[in-house]
Amino acid sequence: MKRLSDSGIYTTLSLANILDYEEIDGIYHNNVALELELRSQHFKSKLDTEVFNMVVMKHKKEDITTLAIDEFPVMDDDAIEDFYIQKVEEHRENREKA
Repeated sequence: MKRLSDSGIYTTLSLANILDYEEIDGIYHNNVALELELRSQHFKSKLDTEVFNMVVMKHKKEDITTLAIDEFPVMDDDAIEDFYIQKVEEHRENREKA
């Protein structure tokens, strides 16, 4: 999940607690339904932790794992901009070194 944001802000997410989980045998996937408490200092709500529901799906025949999430973390707009600027600057520096 940490790689799902363009800005890189999801790299600040960490697992605070697993509140609940359920293993589900699906037709094509082995599924794990999770209720997770995630931590970040950049949630828009200003809370230290927030709760999210997601399902991790492991394909039964192929080596593919996917993630389904009801609602993605909403992050602070200023923090998103700061992370995006940092990403652009790092890209520019790497390009200049090449």
